[in-house]
Amino acid sequence: MKAERLRDLRKKYGYRQEDVAAALGVLRCAYTRLETGDRQDIPLSRAIALANIFDRSVEEIEFPCERVKKVRSADKPTTKIKGEEK
Repeated sequence: MKAERLRDLRKKYGYRQEDVAAALGVLRCAYTRLETGDRQDIPLSRAIALANIFDRSVEEIEFPCERVKKVRSADKPTTKIKGEEK
């Protein structure tokens, strides 16, 4: 995954790291490690949730795992930022 891609998407949508972390059900520091590239591995469920938060496919966010690349976010339920309508 390209860490800068997550940061750019988050800023484009006007979200704070805390917002995305809460939507994923993780601490802000855990999300920050993904965004800075300190952590590259990510569970499939979180990859799908991130793709849904940013209204992208899993492939567009460029997660490295082959298993993840086979799953399209459109096939999964939407994950929303608390208090926001999409």
